Amino acid sequence: MTIFSLVTLDPRLLLSLPFFILMFALLIPAYETRHPPPPTAISKAPVEVVQAFSPASQPGKPAPELSRDFFMNMRDIQNSMEDFNDLYDAIRTWVIQVTTFSNEPLSSTVLAFSFVGTAGMLLLIQFLPMRYIVLIAGNSLILFNHPVIKQWIMTTFITPAHIARIKKEINEFVKEDYIPPPKPTDVVHEVEIFESRRLLPPKPPHHFPDWSPSKYSTFPPQSANTTEKLSIVDPPPGYAFASEDWVIDLDTEKWATERARIDESGFWITEKDEFDQEDEGWVVYQAGGWKVRRLTRSVIRAISEDEKEKT
Repeated sequence: MTIFSLVTLDPRLLLSLPFFILMFALLIPAYETRHPPPPTAISKAPVEVVQAFSPASQPGKPAPELSRDFFMNMRDIQNSMEDFNDLYDAIRTWVIQVTTFSNEPLSSTVLAFSFVGTAGMLLLIQFLPMRYIVLIAGNSLILFNHPVIKQWIMTTFITPAHIARIKKEINEFVKEDYIPPPKPTDVVHEVEIFESRRLLPPKPPHHFPDWSPSKYSTFPPQSANTTEKLSIVDPPPGYAFASEDWVIDLDTEKWATERARIDESGFWITEKDEFDQEDEGWVVYQAGGWKVRRLTRSVIRAISEDEKEKT
C-alpha cells in the first residue's frame, strides 16, 4: 500500500521501481541467505566472520520424474490451473452475457451507459483529481482483501439481502428502459434482377442474370449465371419475398448511367449518350446489340418459429 500510494501521488517514482525490485526482491534476500546474521545467544566461543557461512545458491534443477517433489509440483500446478479456470469461466460467463446481446435489454443498457460514460470521461477527465481517485480506489481494494475488513463489510454494508435488492432494481430498470428494435419482419430490403434481350441474331429466349448485383454484370453476354424463367429466381438465403411480383424500374437514366460504367473488370465502359431509352424501362445498348431493363422486388428476413415466439 505504501509503494502504491507513493507511485500514485507521484508517477515519476515508477522509474525507480525496477531498482527497488532488484534490491528488495532479489539482492537483499540472497545476501541474507548467504550471510546470515550472527547468533543472538551469548557464547564463550569466539566468532570470527571471514567468509560467507553458506555457499552461493545455484540454479534450480528439475525434480526427478516419479519423485515426491515431482508429484507435489504437479499437484500445485493443477491447483493453480483450477483457480485460473474458475476465474476465467466466471469472467467469460459475465462478458458473454453482457456483450453478445443474448440478453438484449441488458446489453443495450450497458451499451448506452458505455457511450454516456465515454463521452463524459472525455469531457470531464481533465477536471477530476485522478491521483486521489486512484489512490483511494486502489487502497480500498487492497484493504477489502483483508479477511477481517472483508467480513465486516460483507456483514454490515454489503449483505446478501442488499446484493439481491440491487440486482432486482437493476433488472427492473433494464426492462423499463429498454426500447426493442423493429421486428425482423418489418425490415424490408430490395433485390434486383436484369432482363435482357438480344437485338441482333441469333436471338435467344429472354434470360435473367442472377439477382445478385455484386457478382454479375448488368449487361450480357458477361452475365455468368442466367435463367430463362423468372419464376425460379429465389430470394437470398434467409429471406422471403415481401411483394407479390417483380416491379420494372422506369427510372432508366439513373440506373443505366450508374451501372454501365464498370471498368477495370473486363466489362464495357459506356457513355450516357450511347444509350437509347424505350418504354417499359428498356435501355438499348447499340454497340452490343442488347437491350436490358431492371426489375426489383422487396424481401424480408424469414424468421423461424422460435424467433416468432420470442417476438
